[in-house]
Amino acid sequence: VFFFFFKQKTAYEILSGLVGSEMCIRDRYQRRVHGDYFGDKMETAKIPSKKFVNNYQNVVPDALDGLCMLNSKICRIEGTQIVTLKKPRTCVNVICGGGSGHEPAHPGFVCDNILSAAVCGGVFASPSYQDVLKAIVHVANENGVLVIVKNYTGDCINFELAADIARSKGIKVMTLHVADDISLGLKHEIGRRGLAGTVLLYKILGAAAQTLSLEKLHEFGASLGKFIYTIGISFSACSIPGYPPMYTLGPDEMEIGLGIHGEKGLERKKVMPCDAIIDEIFPKFRGEIKKGQEVVALVNNLGSCTDIEMMIIVANLIKKLNTEGIVLKRIIEGKLMSSLEMHGMSITLLALQESTKDLTLQCLDAPVDCKHWKITEPNSNIVGHLKQPIPTAIYKDRIKLSEKAEAFKKTFHNMFKVLQTKELLYNQLDAEVGDGDLGMGVAKTSGMVLKVLDFLPFEEDLVSSMQEIGEMMAQGFGGTTGPLYAFFLLAGSKKLNKKLEENNIKNWFDAFDEGIKAIQRIGKAEIGDRTMIDTLNYAILAFKNEITKGNANAKNIALTVGKEAIRGAEETSKLKAKRGRSSYLQGKEIGKKDPGSELVAEWINLIANEMPVSYTHLRAHETREDLVCRLLLEKKKKN
Repeated sequence: VFFFFFKQKTAYEILSGLVGSEMCIRDRYQRRVHGDYFGDKMETAKIPSKKFVNNYQNVVPDALDGLCMLNSKICRIEGTQIVTLKKPRTCVNVICGGGSGHEPAHPGFVCDNILSAAVCGGVFASPSYQDVLKAIVHVANENGVLVIVKNYTGDCINFELAADIARSKGIKVMTLHVADDISLGLKHEIGRRGLAGTVLLYKILGAAAQTLSLEKLHEFGASLGKFIYTIGISFSACSIPGYPPMYTLGPDEMEIGLGIHGEKGLERKKVMPCDAIIDEIFPKFRGEIKKGQEVVALVNNLGSCTDIEMMIIVANLIKKLNTEGIVLKRIIEGKLMSSLEMHGMSITLLALQESTKDLTLQCLDAPVDCKHWKITEPNSNIVGHLKQPIPTAIYKDRIKLSEKAEAFKKTFHNMFKVLQTKELLYNQLDAEVGDGDLGMGVAKTSGMVLKVLDFLPFEEDLVSSMQEIGEMMAQGFGGTTGPLYAFFLLAGSKKLNKKLEENNIKNWFDAFDEGIKAIQRIGKAEIGDRTMIDTLNYAILAFKNEITKGNANAKNIALTVGKEAIRGAEETSKLKAKRGRSSYLQGKEIGKKDPGSELVAEWINLIANEMPVSYTHLRAHETREDLVCRLLLEKKKKN
C-alpha cells in the first residue's frame, strides 16, 4: 500500500500532509506559492515581481538549458531538471540538489572535482524522488555515489527515498545531510537548515572523492559537517517568479538568521553599519570557535549585494577574526548559494580540525574549471597599504592672519559649512536627472576644505591657497564635477596677484572669467547645452555689466551676480540636455532642476551674502590702500 502511494504521489507530498511540523508547513507553503502543490488553490499575486523569463512554468528548464549552452562539459538529461557531466567520473561520484532559485548552487558546480550531477526542483521546491533516482542511476559506478542533502523536509524525504530505491537496485549509495545553520544554536537539530556551508562541503568532498572510498568519503564529510557554521543577514525579501515578495522590510530594517527560501529570519533589527552587523552576529560563532582556532571563511552573496558591499563585508570579517584571535587560512567570496534577488549575505566558518586539516585545505585548493569558485589564501589579516610620497602641502601649523584676511577666510568657511549640510538635497536633485551622487561629493569636499582652511596662507600666498582648494575639490568630488572645479580654480588663480591685498575687483573678475573658460575648454560644453556653463554665463555677464557701469560697491556687485546666477539656473532647467548624463533622458529632463547649475547659484550667493563688509566700498581697480586714502580724503572734504 505504501509503495502504491509512492507511485501516485511523492513521499514529500505524503509526509507533508501527515506531519504537522513547522518545517513541513513552510515547505507546503513554498510549493503552493510555486503552484505545483496538489489539492490547494493556487494563490494569485496582485503585484507579480518582474523577471526576465519566457513563462513562469518553464523557468527552471529554460535556465538550465542556458547554463548548458555556456559549458560544453555538461548537459541536461532530457525530460528532467538534472544537470550532469557528459562524462561521469570513474571515482566516487558526488551529487547534490534541491529547489531552484539558489544559483549557482547546485547546477553551477557540476564540473570535474566537484559535483557529477545536480538535481533541480522548482523554485524553492524539492525535486521529485524520481529525478533524484535518475541522477543516481546515471552517475553510478562500482565505486558508488555520495548524495549530499540539505536539511529541509522535502529534500530529506525525496533524496532518502531515491537512495533507498537505488540501494534496492544494487547501487552503492550513501547520503550525507548538511545542517550548518547556527542562527538558533547547535542544540536545535531539527530546525538547523542546510545553507551555504553545503557548497563548501561538496567542494572538499568532490576533490577527496578522487582518492577515498565511498565509506571513507562519507566519514570524512560527516566529520567536517560538525564544524561548519553559517548565519544569514538580509535587507530585503525575495520574490518567486510571478509572485510578489514574501514579506516586506522597512527601509531601516534587516533580518538576521534567515534561510535561503525567502522565509523570515530569527529576529528583525534596525539596519547597522557593516562592521556593527559583523559584531552583532559574531557571538553565534564565538560559542563554537575559540581564540587560536584555524578557520576557512566563506562570504556568500544571497543575491543582489554589489561587489562594493561584498568587499566591505570581507574586510570587516577579516578584521573581526583578527581581533578575536582566530586564524584565517582561506577565504572564499562570491555568489555561491543565493536566494533569488535577495539583498543579503551569509557568512560561513569551517573550524579546521588537526586530524583532517591538511586534507581539507588540499581539497579546497584543488583546481576546478568553475567560474563561481574563488578561493584566496590571505597574506595577512591586516591590510598592507603602500605609503604615499610626501605631499607638497603639509599642514603643520595654523596660520595667523590679519583681521581683513581672517574675514576673507571666514567667507569660505561659512560657505563650505552650509554646503556640507546639503548632501541629501543635491543627491535628490542629481537622482532626478543623473546618477544621484552630487550631494556626496559636495559634503565630502566641504568637509575636506574645512579641515585645512586654517592652514592655508591666504594673506601671503592667495594663489597657492586657491590652487590647494582646487585640488581638494578634484579629490572630494571625483567623477566630472570635481576636476572641472579644480580647473576653474587652477586657471582662475593665475589671474590673481600673490598677496591678497594686491587684488581688486578687476582681478577677481578676470579670475572668474578665466576659470569659466577653463571649464568650457576642458568639458567641451557650450552655452545652451544645459550644464553649469549656462548658469556661470549669466553670472559672468552680470559681473561684467556691473563693472562697466562703474559700480563701486563690491558686495552689491556680488549680490547682483548671485541673483543672475539664480535666474540662470532657472533658465537652464528649461533647456534640453546636450551634455552629461541628463542627455540620455531624451527631453525628460526639461523642467527639472539641473543640479550642477543649482550648485553654482548656491555657492555664488553664499559668497555674496558672507562677503565682509570691509569690501563693500572697494572700486573696480582699487587696492585696499587706495580705498583707505580715498575714504580719508572724502572725510576731509565733508569736514
